[in-house]
Amino acid sequence: MLAERGAPALAVLAAIAGLLLVEAWRRARQDLERKPREEALVLKTEERLGRAVSLDPGGYEARVFLGQLLSRTGRCEQALALFQEASHLLPHAEMPRRGAARCQRQLQARQANSDPL
Repeated sequence: MLAERGAPALAVLAAIAGLLLVEAWRRARQDLERKPREEALVLKTEERLGRAVSLDPGGYEARVFLGQLLSRTGRCEQALALFQEASHLLPHAEMPRRGAARCQRQLQARQANSDPL
């Protein structure tokens, strides 16, 4: 079928493939440029929340927010400690319990994936 259409069809296919390649390269480059900015923002936020936790021993919100950030970045062990502290500060609050439950599920999934059968 392609042989019947000849060189013009090949040229069109080559042009489309080239455009797709250029677009994929452009998106990959944007992702590489965006990732360091996002990582820097996460680090700065973590630093500020950590400072808030250390400066305010009764700071419930800072502990919850830092716990959520750590949980989302895969550091559930640290996050669990913060959620526990927040639970002690406000025993009836749901956010620390939810965050701790999410971390427990992540840790269990991580452990299940790492255990050989």
